[in-house]
Amino acid sequence: MIRTETSTNTPAGFTLLELIVVIMILTIGMGILVPQFTSGIFANEKKVFLRRLHAALQEARNTALLTSRPAYLTFNIHTGSGNEYFFIVQDNNDDISAKLPKKIYVPDYIDVVNIITTQQPHATSGEITFIFLPNGLNSSGIINCKDGDSYFHITIKPFARMEIASGKLLL
Repeated sequence: MIRTETSTNTPAGFTLLELIVVIMILTIGMGILVPQFTSGIFANEKKVFLRRLHAALQEARNTALLTSRPAYLTFNIHTGSGNEYFFIVQDNNDDISAKLPKKIYVPDYIDVVNIITTQQPHATSGEITFIFLPNGLNSSGIINCKDGDSYFHITIKPFARMEIASGKLLL
């Protein structure tokens, strides 16, 4: 039996240059994908906030219709603080402290600039209330918000309808 020797001089693995090229390609790919991914997350949070606001409007209107008593959607804003929230309170002669309203917080990156209502024009801080009456009508107003360099306006119309307009801030 004849034995042949195999050569062990063939390199195994990758060269340093090949590893650097692969790492550079991965870095460039991540640099492109990560910003798109995070902007998608913020867009989804904004949509969730707007859906919660719309649901709160509908809930306040339905509460007023079903109980034949006014209901109130109250915003607690402090421009720039990041602690803005809103909640629904029903006009009730019972003990109000028995059922505390659930606070729905505005996402941190959205700043409520001001709220314009017929009762409180251009309010920038404190509690601003939208009233929902048992006949289905409600007080109307505009909520001006800012997220980064863009802004959007939420217009609350009679019968708890909501319209949204957005755009870029020009400096």
